[in-house]
Amino acid sequence: MSEDDSRLLQNAQQSGDTAEKTIENVDFQDSGFFTRPGSPVRRLPTPDEVRAAARAAQQPQNFDHPSPVIFPSLGLLVKYGGGVRVAEAKCLRFIRQNLLGRVRIPEVYGWRTDSRQTFIYIEFIEGDTLEKLWPTMNDKERTTICSQLRRMVEEWRGLRQDKAFLGSIESGPLPDRIFEGAPETAGPFLSLPIFHDWYTTAIGPNKFNWEGKKPHPFRIKFPDNGPIVFTHSDLHPSNIILSKDAGQLLHVAAIIDWEQSGWYPWYWEYCKARWTSEVGAEWDERYLPQCLDVDGVSSKLDACDSDGLSLYNYWDYFVLARGA
Repeated sequence: MSEDDSRLLQNAQQSGDTAEKTIENVDFQDSGFFTRPGSPVRRLPTPDEVRAAARAAQQPQNFDHPSPVIFPSLGLLVKYGGGVRVAEAKCLRFIRQNLLGRVRIPEVYGWRTDSRQTFIYIEFIEGDTLEKLWPTMNDKERTTICSQLRRMVEEWRGLRQDKAFLGSIESGPLPDRIFEGAPETAGPFLSLPIFHDWYTTAIGPNKFNWEGKKPHPFRIKFPDNGPIVFTHSDLHPSNIILSKDAGQLLHVAAIIDWEQSGWYPWYWEYCKARWTSEVGAEWDERYLPQCLDVDGVSSKLDACDSDGLSLYNYWDYFVLARGA
């Protein structure tokens, strides 16, 4: 442990051997942070200690989404802020419990809530983002990474619900940022038809009074017979961490930032990933389909109707109609 980390934690009391849980605090005592051999530290930094570390590092002090604080010697990253939600930590726990070894994600160690801010304590993953490394990668490396991503996407899309609904991991509203400012009726939804009715109607000046309104002419463009699947909903290259193995070959070390994840329509992952990518860039046109064309999703989304428009075009229309 570094001198700074020691000073930060020197006055702490160690946690007990069982998980300590209250409404505001959770420690996963079975996680690597608490069970790692040879580590004398058995306590997560307090919210005040995290804030102090952020000030010492001269990080911007944005209340809702400040930069995460990293404690390298502890292998710890703390994501915090007024806009951070416990649901993201629960999602990481859910993925790890169901897809350990098949989908690479940071391990979550616990969370705190303090002064209207949430603190999520996560494993720090060494590496660089795909966004940063992309210009330096050759076609073979790019294709290899896309193949790895595709297998992981297939895994989380294969998760099953006990009871069908569209919403967050906590059975709450859909957490995608394009719904920020939407009425409370942004979910959860019990079925695709109900979601599509809302998605194509709850827009414009009367978005808070969408029920009972005449269906939008484009409503029929959204198929109601597809599956509801677990979705990351922000699979941007900046959220994909790469590192090199013993043979110096690049591989996917982790998928991060699951705050917008949940149960969405089958087409959402592909649409959202395209929407956040640079139009016409290699990633958008050539490589993204390699990652996300699971069960023929991209061909279904890109197929054009008699007006020359695809399902992606109609999805994008309603995103823009929300002012996103």
